Amino acid sequence: MKLLKIKINILLILALSPSGFASGTLTLDKVLQSTRSFYPKNLGMKYVAEKARAKSDGAMGNFDPKLSLKGEVQPTSFYQNNEVLAGVELPTRLWGTSFFAGWRRSQGKFPDYEGKRVTGEDGELNLGFNVPLLRGGPTDPERTEIEVANSRATEREAALDSAVLNSLLVASIKYWKWVESVQRLKITESLLEAAEERKSWINTRVKLGDIPALEAKDNERTILDRKTKVVIAEQELMSAALELSMYYRDEQGLPQVPNPDQAPKAFPEANHFSPEETTAKSSLAFKLRPELRQVTAKVAEINAELGLAETELLPTLDFYTQGSRDFGTVDVTRQGTELKAGLVFKIPLWRRKAKGQVAAASAQKMKLETEARLIRDQIKVNVSQSLAALISTFQQIKFAQEEVELNAQLVKGEQTRFKQGDSHIMFVNLRELNLVDSEMRLVKARSKHQQGLAHLLYVTGELANPLQEKAPDTKEP
Repeated sequence: MKLLKIKINILLILALSPSGFASGTLTLDKVLQSTRSFYPKNLGMKYVAEKARAKSDGAMGNFDPKLSLKGEVQPTSFYQNNEVLAGVELPTRLWGTSFFAGWRRSQGKFPDYEGKRVTGEDGELNLGFNVPLLRGGPTDPERTEIEVANSRATEREAALDSAVLNSLLVASIKYWKWVESVQRLKITESLLEAAEERKSWINTRVKLGDIPALEAKDNERTILDRKTKVVIAEQELMSAALELSMYYRDEQGLPQVPNPDQAPKAFPEANHFSPEETTAKSSLAFKLRPELRQVTAKVAEINAELGLAETELLPTLDFYTQGSRDFGTVDVTRQGTELKAGLVFKIPLWRRKAKGQVAAASAQKMKLETEARLIRDQIKVNVSQSLAALISTFQQIKFAQEEVELNAQLVKGEQTRFKQGDSHIMFVNLRELNLVDSEMRLVKARSKHQQGLAHLLYVTGELANPLQEKAPDTKEP
């Protein structure tokens, strides 16, 4: 018979979970989709990545046009005058070149030494640009800030992908352990049912004097022992379901506890792998694993800082040119367009700060390159380990299936002999326990194989499908 009381207890406990228990067949894809979308840690990392990307977008503000306005009046001195100025400056990322344009208009009297402040009746228009030839040409603090912010945003996005990948691995393992727990409970229930089904038949045989009363006592002991095993299996199933609920959530983000009826009826067929796949799987992992993209992004950040430090070692040599023209009634000396150009040269005498920054950035870059090599080496090892585990569990499944078939035949034969009076309940119990042990090993091997497959997909980065779409080739940093 089915253990109605035990199943009711399971449902009552599951119903106490925050979102109750789910319904419908629960597949691994559903669990992974829920984990990707609603697992709290993934959501937290998503917000961190969005914040970093927002800072990256904000850094572009360094090259926003800048408007300036100024008005000045001098009403009480001997030289009473006023002046209005308006200007626009446009910095660019083209070799640090900046453009500017302005208009100013002045009225009143000015001393001779401030003659440049005098404009035509309708004001003066001026245009010009500045080009850094050495320092500030290859890069500058503003462009470096953009590169650093963009690299940090890329690193945070890779960290998000890494967190999602880790959570998907754990969710996969929790899922297959839950399926395993359901299978183990069913096996344990069937073992108890076998003892209970022959109870009335044994009692009848005892009353008829065909078998000793000790056989009935032994069967009662067997029933109690197997009931205990069912209770233990029930508790293990509840624990596995609750652990899975941390990754299987509803649209409000609340845990959903699956009930045993949602589990698939059987494990998928085992996949056959060979050690020769190590190279191909490792190459795929180098492209998809987010940890390598994290290191690559960090190296890009260091390269940006290193480039700035190196350009800070250069002297300042800026070329500038400016043209201006007065409009309206104007003094003869200010008629026409005035053009001028020049060079500005500056050089720091010691440059110790820039030299220290170059040395620090170079050392950090070497450290990151070493980390990248270690990650690649570890990936190769993990791929080999995963393939070896899958090959092992594939063989274990094959042998366990053969053992289960053989034990099933022995149980059937022993039960027939017992009914014919040629055996004892003790031998029947031993045969049944051997069958259950082999069935448990088969379930364990199948579960381990699916967990191993999830680990292989984790190692190669394939477990998180969205990563495959946007992950660029990870070059050697």
